Amino acid sequence: MKKSLLFLSTLLIYLVACTHSESEKEKKITASDSTKNKTADSFTTIDSQVNAIQKSIPSLPYVRSMKYERNDSTTFDVSVYLNGANPVSMYEEINAGKKGYKRRTIYFIDDKPSFVSTTEKKVDGKNYIFKETKSYLDNGKLVISLSRSATHTSELMNKTFEPENNDTTNYNEILKRMNRALAKSGEFDLLFSKIKKVGNRTYLVLSKPSKDSYHTNLLILPGTKDIMIKKIQANPEKFEGKKLDVKWEYQNRNGSEQLIYNGVNAKN
Repeated sequence: MKKSLLFLSTLLIYLVACTHSESEKEKKITASDSTKNKTADSFTTIDSQVNAIQKSIPSLPYVRSMKYERNDSTTFDVSVYLNGANPVSMYEEINAGKKGYKRRTIYFIDDKPSFVSTTEKKVDGKNYIFKETKSYLDNGKLVISLSRSATHTSELMNKTFEPENNDTTNYNEILKRMNRALAKSGEFDLLFSKIKKVGNRTYLVLSKPSKDSYHTNLLILPGTKDIMIKKIQANPEKFEGKKLDVKWEYQNRNGSEQLIYNGVNAKN
């Protein structure tokens, strides 16, 4: 009898332990699933908000930087789309010609950088690789990136986005660079270099002394009566290395986009 009672007691303890263990497993699984569901719901909400921003962009005012160049012919420019004084989207394009390009758009939700869409074209041996990346941010800090790639753009739509675990992109630093480009500060604070002729075109060139620095070429329209241009042409050495607070605009001329010199602000 004592042996039977001992056996039953042992069995009861075992069953209670198993039940407790299963309960703990269920709690862990439920908590994990809940976190995943909340994350998925959060991403779905962000996707919906980004879609709404994309639809509104054509009607929004925007500001665009000058087009900056490097000696390897890589170009870089930035645009910001505004709702009042607040950015809702910032776009940058880095174009390396035959080497490819990178186009990045950062979307702001509740005035915070929350989502980034990046498209790339880069050389891989004799082929090009096309890549799309979606990055979800928490106030500028990367949460997760999803990407897909193919050798032809037509193939991308049939690819599934997969987590990109090695993405270490610092989007706060990218935002700072974008803002410097718009403000013409830091590496984009360019000085007068020269006026140069290329064929029948004349350009005002702004740059920095550093070999690897950015520079920009502003087309001077033929027959200009701009006083500053007349002064520079008369004595270019006097203005070399000086800051010119230039105004500019983009025009489509002969089928290509041109950055046009449009005078200087009054302080010059």
